[in-house]
Amino acid sequence: MEKVDTRKQNTEIQQHNCDQAIRLHLEGNKREDIARVVGVHISTLESWIVLYNKGGAESLKGAQRGR
Repeated sequence: MEKVDTRKQNTEIQQHNCDQAIRLHLEGNKREDIARVVGVHISTLESWIVLYNKGGAESLKGAQRGR
């Protein structure tokens, strides 16, 4: 499977991937499997899960990109 630089994807695609990852997490899938399916690094997935657990789905909307 070819790796894709998700930083170059538009915001809507990135948000869709994040939403999909959280949904798969809530369904009980393994984190390694979710990261592979969504195409992100495991540490990115971990940070999404932490944000979701702290503030729910709203905490993942419109996050600042870059520095």
